[in-house]
Amino acid sequence: MKNNTKSTLNELTNIFEKIYLILMRENENNWIRGIEFILRRISLVDENSDPDLILKEISTSFDHMDAGAGSFSDFVIWRENFDEMRQLNKEFSELKTRAWRLLRF
Repeated sequence: MKNNTKSTLNELTNIFEKIYLILMRENENNWIRGIEFILRRISLVDENSDPDLILKEISTSFDHMDAGAGSFSDFVIWRENFDEMRQLNKEFSELKTRAWRLLRF
């Protein structure tokens, strides 16, 4: 497997682990399974894996979670303090954006 693909998968692992922790913290169990699937898929990568296929599988899974009504696009982290809420949602949005930049190859 190419080093740049390995680097991309490592970065995706980091991003999806952060997303997972946010979802756990917010008790958002609906999307946990999808993130667990993505993390599990990445963890099964070895030298014999087809990196393009793996990235496509991850991209497809994340696309299903991040598109349309009732998806991540509707997910909001709620806080009484507006500034805190805005910051937390900004961080979550930035994680998703970083993931998409890596998955749209």
